[in-house]
Amino acid sequence: MKTVICPIDIVADFLKISHANTSQKLETCAILAGIERNGQLVINTLIVPSQVGKQDQCCMTEDGEMELFEA
Repeated sequence: MKTVICPIDIVADFLKISHANTSQKLETCAILAGIERNGQLVINTLIVPSQVGKQDQCCMTEDGEMELFEA
């Protein structure tokens, strides 16, 4: 098992982006990406693709899949 380091600014960015969905009780999906450094996983990228969501699920749209591949 490895330690995961996620900078607070990435958490803050996700909270800001997901706020509109959260206030409507909708799920928001995102992808966290990063690098391995000194035996730790360091998150340095937040990807929030185009998506549709409900209270208990969310999924990327076709545009979201393209955004993910481009990132």
